[in-house]
Amino acid sequence: MTPNAKTLRVGAEFYIKTLVKEGASLGANSTVVCGHTIGKYAFVGAGALVTKDVPGYAFVIGNHGKVVGWVSEAGKKLVFDKDGLAFCQKSGKKYKLENNTITEIE
Repeated sequence: MTPNAKTLRVGAEFYIKTLVKEGASLGANSTVVCGHTIGKYAFVGAGALVTKDVPGYAFVIGNHGKVVGWVSEAGKKLVFDKDGLAFCQKSGKKYKLENNTITEIE
């Protein structure tokens, strides 16, 4: 959409969709530029400016939002070992980090 355009646009077809997936948290005064996806269980810190897609379970802060860590579904910081494995003390769930993608493992 063009700001301050003379043409009045009516209808949802003119809006770019932004997707916030299951369990994601957006901190107070965070801004997500339209057209991006916030992955499942991602955590966007207060005041962050998100200008690109955020992977699932990512912890993003700052302007322009940067991934500075990873969180579990329970919102606890995940610390990965040399094999890319982490354990959530709160939920008891296990996670694997591979190519900047988190998967829950059984």
